[in-house]
Amino acid sequence: LIKIRDLTFEYFDRDDEGNLTEMVNAIRGINFDAGEGEFIVVAGVNGSGKSTFAKILNRLLLPIEGTVLIGGLDAMQEENIIPIRKMVGMVFQNPDDQLIGSVVEEDVAFGAENISVPHKELVKRVEDALAQVGLAASMRIEELSGGGKQKVAIAGVLAMKPRYIPPGFWIEHDIPRLHCKHACNRNQYARSKIQAGCAAADERAAEAGNHDYSHYTSDGGTSAGRLDLRDASGKACYEGQPGSAFLATGEAA
Repeated sequence: LIKIRDLTFEYFDRDDEGNLTEMVNAIRGINFDAGEGEFIVVAGVNGSGKSTFAKILNRLLLPIEGTVLIGGLDAMQEENIIPIRKMVGMVFQNPDDQLIGSVVEEDVAFGAENISVPHKELVKRVEDALAQVGLAASMRIEELSGGGKQKVAIAGVLAMKPRYIPPGFWIEHDIPRLHCKHACNRNQYARSKIQAGCAAADERAAEAGNHDYSHYTSDGGTSAGRLDLRDASGKACYEGQPGSAFLATGEAA
């Protein structure tokens, strides 16, 4: 279980003398729970803290305030960094940020090899991960499209067998900067962007081998079990069933 309470994160800019010049509140007061096997879509405008949130789950960033428990381990404790990173895989928004090999097979093996997976098991994990994303081991990464590189990044994480995988599945669509109360119901463009993002998340889940999501919403939006919306200030403005966020009339849930 991932359990987060009152999470806050801020970015600071300082001048050459160390004086604070700017402070950006990326995440404000987020509460979040996720269990193993859940498929959760986190959506929001650019700058709403989605990528920051994912990096906190993987212990790449430390929150300013709040509690972060990953599988019962306190992310604030130094001794828990490695165990947490083994539990929480990380797929960056830009796959080039995490690809290091020239051939697909060696790149997919890299992460698992670095957590000391035995060679025989490593070979099987790489074969299974590549089968799930539909790539050949001998393909050269430089010849792949952006989508192909994303598949390599996902396969590399799958080969490590983490309990949780943040993005690839996180949405960076340009949802308009409206108050969330209006975004789903009062603006069709916003609604279409959120639904497009959910559909993209479905595709990423399928690439990762999660083929058992059959509970689609009534409006055909997504197979995700839960949708979290973040506003431009980094605050949660909706959390619940995806279909409930797309009510035909009235206020957003």
